[in-house]
Amino acid sequence: EAGVKMYGGPEDPSITTVPWMIFDTEPAYLVNEKGKRMTNEVVSRYNGCCLAVLRTQSKGGYVIFDDKTFKGAANERFGLTKMLENGTLFKADSVAELAKAVGIDAKGLDETVKTINKDAKKGVDSEFGKSGPIFQALKAPFYISMPSIPLVYKTEGGVEVNEAYQVLEHTEERPIPGLYAAGAATGSTSTRHHDCINGGRIAGRSVADLAIKARKA
Repeated sequence: EAGVKMYGGPEDPSITTVPWMIFDTEPAYLVNEKGKRMTNEVVSRYNGCCLAVLRTQSKGGYVIFDDKTFKGAANERFGLTKMLENGTLFKADSVAELAKAVGIDAKGLDETVKTINKDAKKGVDSEFGKSGPIFQALKAPFYISMPSIPLVYKTEGGVEVNEAYQVLEHTEERPIPGLYAAGAATGSTSTRHHDCINGGRIAGRSVADLAIKARKA
């Protein structure tokens, strides 16, 4: 069974901004243009964050964090310093300045940060139940990313194929004559471009061989 995997990304594909994978390991939060959180970022992960943006009818999602994240392992992993230099990540000494940097609601963001900090002292996320070592208070200076929107990236799972990339019938796993598949349609959780390219080459060769045999018959 295949499922659609969505990632958040900027509307302009030439821009690189903070990926929502950051929520897996770092103290960071997702807010919308109203400055409000939409989900438990850790439980939802990037796919669930996309769904949260759609569910709340938000225009996009902004990642907020502080120096703990900026100066931690995430900086090298995601290139946060370069984003700051390129103007796709913004730094501010106050929440109001942070909101102004990307044009979102300052009052809403201030309320969100205050709620996070209040809850973090108690160790309980009163809004979405986020917990653990990455549920932490935010302290100035703050950082906020440019907005990302939900993007359909690929499918996970998909149809089953053999080594020739013939699609297999689901009960007895016999090749379905003349039916081939490659790329994300046969993808797993680790599908990458090289998988798609190699799969397409193999499937193409198989289809060509079938055509040659049919012509000779």
